Amino acid sequence: MGPAIYLGLVIADPSVVAKLHEKHTITLEQVREAIQWPAKARTAEETHPEHGWRVVAIGTAACGDTVLATLLPVPTWAGTAADTWVVLTARWVR
Repeated sequence: MGPAIYLGLVIADPSVVAKLHEKHTITLEQVREAIQWPAKARTAEETHPEHGWRVVAIGTAACGDTVLATLLPVPTWAGTAADTWVVLTARWVR
């Protein structure tokens, strides 16, 4: 993983929140515990062949389990300098 990226505020569309809960049994609050500042998340940039550029973050939730999340910056033109990030997906790594 590369240099730290500041994840100041992690947000998600209501449809993504529902998907996280139904498909991955994880809540937005648990994702925030694991990766949103002041959590010590590790981050890396990724260029996916289908989805394009995005940031992957990994951190530990309060329960002790690891969370892996894929994010885009808000606004998108801010890139890694953004402080607000939209969750595209997230899941437990067990």
